[in-house]
Amino acid sequence: MMNLYNLTYSEILEALNKMDAVYGIVVEKEAFIPEANLILCRFKGERFNLKYDLNYGPDIEAIGNINKSDLEIILQLILQHHHAANNNTIK
Repeated sequence: MMNLYNLTYSEILEALNKMDAVYGIVVEKEAFIPEANLILCRFKGERFNLKYDLNYGPDIEAIGNINKSDLEIILQLILQHHHAANNNTIK
């Protein structure tokens, strides 16, 4: 299964922001708590959080009625956008 563990918080946030208009992912706000950074989002109107735990790394959390297949789509889109952005940069 794909995961976000190789991405930094900034890379994940950048990927989410780039997907906003195209895929209907809305980044509502960022929140910072002592053990984690949170990105509060919506996809197809349903809420999800991307939690970047400072000890355990990133994870997507369902909030409300979002389904597992939508969370998997979001995960795949983040990875695709990050990969595409890195392939388009001069090294």
